[in-house]
Amino acid sequence: MRKALLILIVFACAKGAAAQELLLPFTANPFLISEWKKKQESASVYKTAFAADTLQSLPFRDDFSTYTGYPDTALWADDHTYVNRDLSIAPVTLGAVTFDGVGRTGLPYDTVITSFGISDTCDWLTSRHINLDYPGDSTVYLSFFYQAMGRGDKPDQNDSIILEFWNAATQQWKKVWGRPGYSGTQTPDSIFRLVMLNVDTAYLKNGFRFRFHNLGTPCGNIDQWHIDYVYLDRNRSAADTIFRDVGFVYSPTSLLKNYFAMPFNQYNPSELNDTLTNFIRNNDTTINNTFYTYKILNGLQTTVFTYPGSSGNINPFEVSGYTTCTIPTTGCYDIYRTPLNTSAFQGVLTGNTTYSIVHSINPTTDNNVGNDTVKRVTHFYNYYAYDDGTAESGYGLNVYGGQIAYKFTLNYTDTIRAVDLCFNWIPDGVSIPPVNSVNDRQFRLFIWADNNGQPGSVIYYDSIVTPSYQYLYHTDWGMITNLFTRYRLTSPVVLSGTFYVGWVQLTNNILSLGLDRNSNANTTRLWYRTSSNWNPSVINGSVMLRPVFGLDSELAGTAEANEALNEYALYPNPAADAVFVNAGTQGGEMGIFNSMGSEVGNYRLSEGVNEVNVAGLAPGIYFVRISCGHAVSVQKLVLSR
Repeated sequence: MRKALLILIVFACAKGAAAQELLLPFTANPFLISEWKKKQESASVYKTAFAADTLQSLPFRDDFSTYTGYPDTALWADDHTYVNRDLSIAPVTLGAVTFDGVGRTGLPYDTVITSFGISDTCDWLTSRHINLDYPGDSTVYLSFFYQAMGRGDKPDQNDSIILEFWNAATQQWKKVWGRPGYSGTQTPDSIFRLVMLNVDTAYLKNGFRFRFHNLGTPCGNIDQWHIDYVYLDRNRSAADTIFRDVGFVYSPTSLLKNYFAMPFNQYNPSELNDTLTNFIRNNDTTINNTFYTYKILNGLQTTVFTYPGSSGNINPFEVSGYTTCTIPTTGCYDIYRTPLNTSAFQGVLTGNTTYSIVHSINPTTDNNVGNDTVKRVTHFYNYYAYDDGTAESGYGLNVYGGQIAYKFTLNYTDTIRAVDLCFNWIPDGVSIPPVNSVNDRQFRLFIWADNNGQPGSVIYYDSIVTPSYQYLYHTDWGMITNLFTRYRLTSPVVLSGTFYVGWVQLTNNILSLGLDRNSNANTTRLWYRTSSNWNPSVINGSVMLRPVFGLDSELAGTAEANEALNEYALYPNPAADAVFVNAGTQGGEMGIFNSMGSEVGNYRLSEGVNEVNVAGLAPGIYFVRISCGHAVSVQKLVLSR
């Protein structure tokens, strides 16, 4: 909670020291931003009342496996929390609901950062009315699992998760359970823990409700708790902790060995995964013989291949945990590693499109079929992606001149034309405390050659640009997807073999690139430099940086960074000893940078046209940054004599 102000403004709470790579909390929820927009644009009016929302019968059950986004309106009366498949670790089955400091709009509850140093009520999850008109029944129990932090941010010691019951007779809420957060030296154990609560006879009336809510810092996607497998029913006891349910736990692996997406023109059969990995959990106490199959669908959702299927024994999770097996085999546990029929798949891969692989299981005994199917989409377009399209954290460096370089290998010579980047939202223009505008966070894209497995000589560098913080829901992925901004290269570059693409930042402020925590390309392919030497990344995950290849006509479809502002004209160009700059009606400032990003000149600009003497600069290529109010223009300048 005390970290909240710094998280959103300067990220001082990042898990790391000065001048090295930092792991940052994600500040906004892009999926909910999009979902809220859809809700506001729909014809239906958002309902806040509970009237006539009675569930006529038990059981009440939600394992959050069949949907993402807002809670199911058939079960829950509000939409403050976030149902997802990415933030929790080893949930009971696929999906959980997350409590944090982000509201239903996808933005922090406190976007002006006034809640520094406090822990306040943030998210709510309230059941609809339930008929518990069973006087004197002592067998009504509510059970659920909870986890702190997961892949997100640790709740602090003044934070908590709370459960309350509604007494229909007294018209009052009463706290019946709660758990505090953790001190600075404590680390959550990342285990989902079961809670069993007997519903006291005082609550056994028509119109019963229960609700979870968290106390945390209302300034971002932080202080996280996860709830899973909520189950309310009669004829239960304190010992009723066995759930006859076998289900998927995580989204499956990609069809590709190294990527979630790659250019179709770069594909060859060696890129296909040898095996498909799934995590499956048996929540019973006995072995369950389970049938498994998968099918592959093309971009038109036509089935192009079906695996005939086979069976294996799934041991109880409490006995075996997740262990490796190949189907079919005796004693198969909770990870299915299934051979991919690459020859059959080769015949259906025909061009730029998406392919979906749908995995299904059919346990012998199973009380919940909603978590028995899961899908993964793989893209064959014009870009490489190590990330799965979701960001759970941010990644960055906090030193001027810091560099990151991401390793890629081409199968065939190709032309890189752009780089897609997904940035972690940062508030712009916040005045408490004073911070620089987002426009002051600058960087330059670089491409390096390979030098025995690490970045080598510079192949190319581009103009100075700034981050774009924006989001959109991408239906192709079937899950949360952040909006990537496309930064076109000034000059396309022909590449072959192994290369590295990244940036040199021209700011001490952290740029905060999106980080996918459900995959891990960083520790084998990402390098960073804050001094003279390159270092391999030590932060698990995959940064959301994607090089784009192919023809210029194929680049449409991704939002592009703003070009230099035409009203701030710089002329002549090329120039000799002087240039003229039109600073508009405000005046401003102009900086000149050499090819390595060092500032070699800085000038105040008055209103209108200014003459700037550049006779002292050597002939060559420079980059000029013109700042007028909140507007920033970056242009290339050539000096020749």
